[in-house]
Amino acid sequence: SRSSGINALETGVTTFLEAAGFSLPCSLTDLLSALSPQSDIKALKSTPWLTGAEDFSIPWNADAKDSQTNLKAALDKLGISFRLPSLRFVPAGAFNREITAHGGKGGGVRSIITPLLKEALGSKDERRITVDRQGGRRYYGEWLNDILPGAPLRALEEGPKRSAYTAGNRHIEFLVGADGIRMETALASMFAKYIRESAMKLFNSWWVKRVPGIRPTAGYPQDARRFIADIKAAKAMPENPDTLIRRL
Repeated sequence: SRSSGINALETGVTTFLEAAGFSLPCSLTDLLSALSPQSDIKALKSTPWLTGAEDFSIPWNADAKDSQTNLKAALDKLGISFRLPSLRFVPAGAFNREITAHGGKGGGVRSIITPLLKEALGSKDERRITVDRQGGRRYYGEWLNDILPGAPLRALEEGPKRSAYTAGNRHIEFLVGADGIRMETALASMFAKYIRESAMKLFNSWWVKRVPGIRPTAGYPQDARRFIADIKAAKAMPENPDTLIRRL
C-alpha cells in the first residue's frame, strides 16, 4: 500500500540521517536548514501552504532506532562514513521563476542543480558523481566547463544511455535510470521523495482547513488537475497560479 511504502521510505531516510549524526526528532524547517541553501529556506517560509514547516515533526511515524544502530555498525565495520547530503527545496513559484530566467525547463533545472554539482566537485579528493539523465540531453561538456572553469575536462562517452566525463581525478556520469543502478543516486532520490512527501502533507493540511470538504492530493498530474478544479470551484485559487502550479 502507499502508506506502508511511505513508512518504509521514512525509515530508510531517517536511518541514514541518524547514521550521519543528525539528531532526530526535529522540525521540517530544521531538517531543510541543515541540507539546503538559505535561499531555499526563504522560499519555504514565503510559501503560504508551507509556513507550518517549523511545527511539522520529522519523523512522522518511523521508529528507526534498531535500523540506525545496525546501519552505523555495518558502515563502521566497512570503514565507510555517510555524510549529510545536500539538496534543493524548490517550491512551484521558485521553480517557475528559474524556468523563466533560463528560457525553459532544461535551463531552469540545470540552474537548480548547478550549486549541488559545484559543491560535490569542489574537493580536490577523488570523486565519482552520478546524475540521473536530464531528459534526452546527451552533451554536458559546456555545462561542466562552466562549473569547473579551467579543469582538464574530457568526454569519455556521450551516448543514448550514458554520458561520462573526467576532470582530473573527478569522474562524472549522467545515466538514464541512475537511481536503479547507483546506490548514491537511489539514496538521493529517496531523500528528495521524502522531503516532497513531507511538503505535500503540509500542503494538504493547509488547504483542507481553507476549502471545506476538499480531498487531499498526492500532487501528480491527473489528481492535481482534480485538486486545482476543486480549488477553482471554491473560488480559492491564488491570484498568481504560478505560486501553486509548477510549469512542465
